[in-house]
Amino acid sequence: MGIADFLLSLEVQELLKTAYARPAEPFTASDVPRAGRADPAAFERALEHLLAQRVLLPGPVPSDDTDGDIGPATYIANTGFLFYPELRRMALKSFAAAEPLRQMLRTKFRRAVRQAWILGENVTAGTVSVLVVHGEQMPDPAELDAALRKLLKSGRMRMHLEVQVLSEAAFRRQRQVDPLRGRLSGDGCIELVAPDKAQADAGTAPRGLLARARHRLAALSGRSR
Repeated sequence: MGIADFLLSLEVQELLKTAYARPAEPFTASDVPRAGRADPAAFERALEHLLAQRVLLPGPVPSDDTDGDIGPATYIANTGFLFYPELRRMALKSFAAAEPLRQMLRTKFRRAVRQAWILGENVTAGTVSVLVVHGEQMPDPAELDAALRKLLKSGRMRMHLEVQVLSEAAFRRQRQVDPLRGRLSGDGCIELVAPDKAQADAGTAPRGLLARARHRLAALSGRSR
Protein backbone atom coordinates (compact mmCIF):
# COMPACT_ATOMS: atom_id res chain seq x y z
CA MET A 1 0.00 0.00 0.00
CA GLY A 2 1.30 3.45 -0.91
CA ILE A 3 1.31 6.41 1.43
CA ALA A 4 -1.47 8.12 -0.57
CA ASP A 5 -3.81 5.11 -0.65
CA PHE A 6 -5.71 6.10 2.49
CA LEU A 7 -6.47 9.55 1.00
CA LEU A 8 -6.92 8.90 -2.73
CA SER A 9 -8.52 5.95 -4.47
CA LEU A 10 -6.55 3.98 -7.05
CA GLU A 11 -8.67 5.49 -9.82
CA VAL A 12 -8.00 9.06 -8.64
CA GLN A 13 -4.29 8.31 -8.42
CA GLU A 14 -4.20 7.01 -12.00
CA LEU A 15 -6.07 10.09 -13.28
CA LEU A 16 -3.81 12.52 -11.42
CA LYS A 17 -0.71 10.62 -12.51
CA THR A 18 -1.69 11.16 -16.14
CA ALA A 19 -2.90 14.75 -15.71
CA TYR A 20 0.15 15.90 -13.74
CA ALA A 21 2.72 14.25 -16.01
CA ARG A 22 2.13 17.06 -18.52
CA PRO A 23 -0.37 19.49 -17.02
CA ALA A 24 -0.47 21.75 -20.07
CA GLU A 25 -1.53 18.91 -22.38
CA PRO A 26 -5.10 17.53 -22.61
CA PHE A 27 -5.67 13.81 -22.36
CA THR A 28 -8.50 11.36 -22.99
CA ALA A 29 -9.85 8.64 -20.70
CA SER A 30 -8.14 6.04 -22.88
CA ASP A 31 -4.76 7.67 -22.15
CA VAL A 32 -5.03 6.71 -18.47
CA PRO A 33 -3.42 3.35 -17.64
CA ARG A 34 -5.92 1.02 -16.02
CA ALA A 35 -4.28 -0.87 -13.18
CA GLY A 36 -5.46 -4.42 -12.67
CA ARG A 37 -7.35 -3.47 -9.49
CA ALA A 38 -9.16 -0.52 -11.09
CA ASP A 39 -12.90 -0.84 -11.58
CA PRO A 40 -14.35 0.80 -14.76
CA ALA A 41 -17.42 2.14 -12.94
CA ALA A 42 -15.24 3.51 -10.13
CA PHE A 43 -12.99 5.12 -12.74
CA GLU A 44 -15.94 6.96 -14.28
CA ARG A 45 -17.09 8.13 -10.84
CA ALA A 46 -13.60 9.33 -10.00
CA LEU A 47 -13.39 11.28 -13.25
CA GLU A 48 -16.78 12.90 -12.63
CA HIS A 49 -15.76 13.75 -9.06
CA LEU A 50 -12.49 15.42 -10.12
CA LEU A 51 -14.36 17.42 -12.77
CA ALA A 52 -17.05 18.46 -10.27
CA GLN A 53 -14.40 19.63 -7.80
CA ARG A 54 -12.49 21.37 -10.63
CA VAL A 55 -9.32 19.40 -9.95
CA LEU A 56 -9.61 18.59 -13.66
CA LEU A 57 -11.21 20.71 -16.35
CA PRO A 58 -12.77 19.76 -19.67
CA GLY A 59 -10.16 20.01 -22.41
CA PRO A 60 -10.51 21.54 -25.87
CA VAL A 61 -13.55 20.46 -27.85
CA PRO A 62 -12.43 17.56 -30.06
CA SER A 63 -12.41 18.31 -33.77
CA ASP A 64 -14.29 16.19 -36.28
CA ASP A 65 -12.32 13.34 -37.81
CA THR A 66 -12.33 12.42 -41.48
CA ASP A 67 -15.64 10.55 -41.08
CA GLY A 68 -17.33 13.53 -39.49
CA ASP A 69 -17.43 11.94 -36.04
CA ILE A 70 -16.47 13.90 -32.95
CA GLY A 71 -13.41 12.57 -31.17
CA PRO A 72 -13.35 11.45 -27.52
CA ALA A 73 -13.72 14.02 -24.76
CA THR A 74 -10.51 15.50 -23.41
CA TYR A 75 -9.50 16.67 -19.94
CA ILE A 76 -6.71 18.80 -18.53
CA ALA A 77 -5.21 19.54 -15.11
CA ASN A 78 -6.54 22.67 -13.44
CA THR A 79 -3.30 24.37 -12.41
CA GLY A 80 -5.37 27.15 -10.86
CA PHE A 81 -7.05 24.78 -8.40
CA LEU A 82 -6.52 25.98 -4.82
CA PHE A 83 -4.67 22.83 -3.71
CA TYR A 84 -2.93 22.09 -7.01
CA PRO A 85 0.63 22.59 -5.59
CA GLU A 86 -0.13 20.34 -2.62
CA LEU A 87 -1.75 17.63 -4.74
CA ARG A 88 1.10 17.70 -7.21
CA ARG A 89 3.66 17.47 -4.42
CA MET A 90 1.78 14.54 -2.88
CA ALA A 91 1.71 12.77 -6.24
CA LEU A 92 5.44 13.27 -6.75
CA LYS A 93 6.29 12.06 -3.21
CA SER A 94 4.19 8.95 -3.56
CA PHE A 95 2.36 7.16 -6.36
CA ALA A 96 3.47 9.27 -9.36
CA ALA A 97 7.24 9.04 -8.91
CA ALA A 98 8.87 8.29 -5.55
CA GLU A 99 7.17 4.96 -4.75
CA PRO A 100 7.72 3.21 -8.11
CA LEU A 101 11.29 4.52 -8.32
CA ARG A 102 12.10 3.49 -4.75
CA GLN A 103 10.73 -0.01 -5.26
CA MET A 104 12.64 -0.47 -8.51
CA LEU A 105 15.96 0.68 -7.03
CA ARG A 106 15.61 -1.44 -3.89
CA THR A 107 14.54 -4.52 -5.84
CA LYS A 108 16.90 -4.51 -8.81
CA PHE A 109 19.90 -2.48 -7.61
CA ARG A 110 19.91 -2.87 -3.83
CA ARG A 111 23.54 -4.04 -3.72
CA ALA A 112 24.82 -1.14 -5.81
CA VAL A 113 22.72 1.88 -4.80
CA ARG A 114 23.71 3.51 -1.50
CA GLN A 115 21.61 6.68 -1.73
CA ALA A 116 19.12 8.18 -4.15
CA TRP A 117 16.97 11.30 -4.42
CA ILE A 118 14.47 13.02 -6.62
CA LEU A 119 16.10 16.44 -6.94
CA GLY A 120 13.12 18.16 -8.51
CA GLU A 121 11.04 18.30 -11.66
CA ASN A 122 10.63 20.31 -14.80
CA VAL A 123 6.86 20.74 -14.98
CA THR A 124 6.89 22.15 -18.51
CA ALA A 125 8.93 19.27 -19.92
CA GLY A 126 7.30 16.64 -17.72
CA THR A 127 10.67 15.37 -16.47
CA VAL A 128 11.97 14.38 -13.05
CA SER A 129 15.64 14.71 -12.06
CA VAL A 130 16.99 11.72 -10.14
CA LEU A 131 20.39 11.33 -8.46
CA VAL A 132 21.73 7.84 -7.73
CA VAL A 133 24.85 7.29 -5.59
CA HIS A 134 26.57 3.91 -5.81
CA GLY A 135 29.22 2.14 -3.75
CA GLU A 136 32.01 -0.04 -5.08
CA GLN A 137 29.59 -1.77 -7.43
CA MET A 138 28.21 0.55 -10.10
CA PRO A 139 24.77 -0.18 -11.56
CA ASP A 140 25.14 -1.50 -15.08
CA PRO A 141 24.07 1.44 -17.32
CA ALA A 142 22.24 -0.82 -19.77
CA GLU A 143 20.36 -2.60 -16.97
CA LEU A 144 19.44 0.68 -15.30
CA ASP A 145 18.21 2.15 -18.57
CA ALA A 146 16.16 -0.97 -19.29
CA ALA A 147 14.62 -0.90 -15.81
CA LEU A 148 13.64 2.76 -16.19
CA ARG A 149 12.14 2.13 -19.62
CA LYS A 150 10.16 -0.79 -18.24
CA LEU A 151 8.88 1.41 -15.43
CA LEU A 152 7.60 3.99 -17.91
CA LYS A 153 6.14 1.38 -20.24
CA SER A 154 4.24 -0.22 -17.36
CA GLY A 155 2.38 3.04 -16.71
CA ARG A 156 3.48 3.11 -13.05
CA MET A 157 5.27 6.33 -13.95
CA ARG A 158 4.20 8.85 -16.56
CA MET A 159 6.95 11.44 -16.05
CA HIS A 160 10.18 11.04 -17.99
CA LEU A 161 13.42 10.79 -16.05
CA GLU A 162 16.78 12.53 -16.14
CA VAL A 163 19.10 10.28 -14.12
CA GLN A 164 22.58 11.13 -12.86
CA VAL A 165 24.74 8.37 -11.36
CA LEU A 166 27.69 9.26 -9.10
CA SER A 167 30.17 7.27 -7.04
CA GLU A 168 30.25 7.97 -3.30
CA ALA A 169 33.57 9.81 -3.70
CA ALA A 170 32.23 12.02 -6.49
CA PHE A 171 29.07 12.67 -4.50
CA ARG A 172 31.03 13.79 -1.43
CA ARG A 173 32.93 16.30 -3.57
CA GLN A 174 29.92 17.69 -5.43
CA ARG A 175 27.57 17.96 -2.45
CA GLN A 176 29.84 20.60 -0.91
CA VAL A 177 29.25 23.07 -3.73
CA ASP A 178 26.34 24.41 -5.72
CA PRO A 179 24.28 23.55 -7.63
CA LEU A 180 24.02 20.08 -6.04
CA ARG A 181 24.16 21.39 -2.46
CA GLY A 182 21.28 23.74 -3.16
CA ARG A 183 19.18 21.06 -4.84
CA LEU A 184 19.65 18.60 -1.99
CA SER A 185 18.43 21.19 0.51
CA GLY A 186 15.61 22.49 -1.70
CA ASP A 187 11.88 21.92 -1.27
CA GLY A 188 11.79 19.74 -4.38
CA CYS A 189 14.23 17.16 -2.99
CA ILE A 190 12.71 13.78 -2.05
CA GLU A 191 14.82 11.00 -0.56
CA LEU A 192 14.36 7.63 -2.27
CA VAL A 193 17.05 5.49 -0.64
CA ALA A 194 18.75 6.33 2.66
CA PRO A 195 22.26 5.05 3.45
CA ASP A 196 21.25 2.79 6.36
CA LYS A 197 18.33 1.36 4.38
CA ALA A 198 20.56 0.66 1.39
CA GLN A 199 23.03 -1.19 3.60
CA ALA A 200 20.28 -3.19 5.27
CA ASP A 201 18.80 -4.18 1.90
CA ALA A 202 22.23 -5.31 0.74
CA GLY A 203 22.56 -7.53 3.80
CA THR A 204 25.33 -5.52 5.44
CA ALA A 205 25.33 -3.83 8.85
CA PRO A 206 26.49 -0.24 9.30
CA ARG A 207 30.12 0.02 10.33
CA GLY A 208 29.20 1.68 13.62
CA LEU A 209 26.99 -1.24 14.59
CA LEU A 210 29.71 -3.76 13.78
CA ALA A 211 32.25 -1.80 15.80
CA ARG A 212 29.95 -1.70 18.82
CA ALA A 213 29.31 -5.44 18.51
CA ARG A 214 33.05 -6.21 18.43
CA HIS A 215 33.63 -3.97 21.44
CA ARG A 216 30.89 -5.73 23.44
CA LEU A 217 32.21 -9.18 22.51
CA ALA A 218 35.73 -8.17 23.55
CA ALA A 219 34.42 -6.91 26.90
CA LEU A 220 32.45 -10.11 27.56
CA SER A 221 35.47 -12.18 26.63
CA GLY A 222 37.61 -10.26 29.12
CA ARG A 223 35.06 -10.79 31.94
CA SER A 224 34.89 -14.55 31.37
CA ARG A 225 38.61 -15.08 31.95
